[in-house]
Amino acid sequence: MRLARYYQSLLDSGKFESRAALTRHLGVSRARVTQVLNRLKQGNGDRVNRRTDRIHRAEHK
Repeated sequence: MRLARYYQSLLDSGKFESRAALTRHLGVSRARVTQVLNRLKQGNGDRVNRRTDRIHRAEHK
């Protein structure tokens, strides 16, 4: 959920005009950004999703 909130905050800030611009900045696929942002609609992510977020963040450090 933290990653989803972070992505949404980047979009809300106006720094990126679209999800596509955000994906280019982050270096991830549009599908990944959509997957992460959909968690905001679903509420709390399950344990597997949180594990995936940790792996994803570690790859981009």
